[in-house]
Amino acid sequence: MRRLTRKTHSDQRGAVAIVVALLMVVLVGFAALAVDIGRIASTKAQLQNGADASALAVAQLCSKVPTDCTLAKANSLADQYALANTLDTSGMRDGPVDLTVAGHATVNTRRNGDLNLLFGGVLGETSARVTTSATAVWGYPAPHTTFPLALSDKCFDLSNSVDTGKLQKFTYKKTSGGKGTDGQCYDGAVSPLSGGFGWLSQSGDCKASITGSWTAGSDPGNSVNGCDTILQQWKAAISKDGWVKVTLPVFAAASGNGAGGTFTIRGFATFQIYGWMFAGAGNDPRTYQPASIPASLQCSGSERCIIGKFVKYETAGQQSETTVDPSHNLYTTTIGLVK
Repeated sequence: MRRLTRKTHSDQRGAVAIVVALLMVVLVGFAALAVDIGRIASTKAQLQNGADASALAVAQLCSKVPTDCTLAKANSLADQYALANTLDTSGMRDGPVDLTVAGHATVNTRRNGDLNLLFGGVLGETSARVTTSATAVWGYPAPHTTFPLALSDKCFDLSNSVDTGKLQKFTYKKTSGGKGTDGQCYDGAVSPLSGGFGWLSQSGDCKASITGSWTAGSDPGNSVNGCDTILQQWKAAISKDGWVKVTLPVFAAASGNGAGGTFTIRGFATFQIYGWMFAGAGNDPRTYQPASIPASLQCSGSERCIIGKFVKYETAGQQSETTVDPSHNLYTTTIGLVK
């Protein structure tokens, strides 16, 4: 007769030991993933910083001095920023900078040597190659929504050799003169739309839309409405710094009359504003003329004007916000990373 037996505690402990041993392999595997994936992610983040900084540095070089936009100088910048943005100085450029697409710079970076994994050997991986990439774009502001005022290009006075233009008063709908010797800007156009500046039809509260055809509708009024908040912000900036920089459309031609007229936009320029008179005097934010503005450039009576000067300027942007067409270059450049 078969006898019934009972397992001892020592037998059970042996079974548990086997299960624990098997689980330890799994736990060590997870430890390998947690530690090594974290190290890979940290290394990749540092390399990404280097790639981003390199691409932006190349974009700045190419936008400011196009003749310096050579592969040799681009590669040198990428080497510098890729190295400087890794904690252990292991970052390096991975191949030459790609400048084949107009207005684009693509930089690939990698770690100098594979990253040794601490626990990856448990899973059969002892090292990992870590790479990343970034593309920066540069160009000039493309058609977009803007403050509803356009300046005449007749008084645009920046060039490759000049960073800041002359302080000028742009006066609304003057029909005589040209670039005034006293700093007053009239464009001398026959069209009643066009003076030193013109108002644009609003597509929203204090907003005007420039279309892809580089045209904008006109407004028959001689003052701006719905812009008090923005004008108050300008006043606050001028009270603090003495001026405010605003990127505005610049028109090369105007046609038609009133709301049916149009402006042909040449491009977007940055105007360093010191004061304006868009309405009667008093506390109305549509008038602000600090005493620091020379008397010869102050507006008076029913005159409407904006006082300032053109300046070169660099702004952050995205690929969809830029154009590389040199005919739209008014020395305001847009630089950004492709997301």
